[in-house]
Amino acid sequence: MSGHVSGIYIIVNTKNGKVYVGQSSNLTLRFAYHRSRLKCGKHYNPHLQSAWNKYGEKAFKFLKLEYCPVEQLDEREQHYIDIYWSKAMCYNLTNDVIAPLRGRSLMCRNETRLKISEKAKGRVFSDEARQKMSAASKGHKRGLGSKRTEESRKRMGEAQKRRHARLRGELNDTE
Repeated sequence: MSGHVSGIYIIVNTKNGKVYVGQSSNLTLRFAYHRSRLKCGKHYNPHLQSAWNKYGEKAFKFLKLEYCPVEQLDEREQHYIDIYWSKAMCYNLTNDVIAPLRGRSLMCRNETRLKISEKAKGRVFSDEARQKMSAASKGHKRGLGSKRTEESRKRMGEAQKRRHARLRGELNDTE
């Protein structure tokens, strides 16, 4: 566990002064995660991603604001979000660290599936379209009907556990 530093960080857009405030039990790993997602255009924060796309990587600085114990991360992150949020200078999607989804309505997967299903009902495909879809899927099993061995499932499960532990800062990159 040595070498992991917990604390509060910001990602600063040097062009407009807006920031993204975050916390991590492993700041180095968290910075790498943000950079990676932003570079490939798949960051979960669309406002930050849009600014990254517009201004480019060189316009952003990753700064450690404060080192603090893991037990104080929520409190300290909330402190900084309150400061930047009140100035309308925040890329964060919400101003509540403890309950970030409070007040936001989300569709659950079942509702989404029902909407897609309803929209697709009654859809008619031409014979030509059916033939093209059939030809495209021939020879592709996409894992249908196959089962992974117990050993294979165990290896994948262990890899997933290590990946999540690494993201939580419980493992370093060499473990």
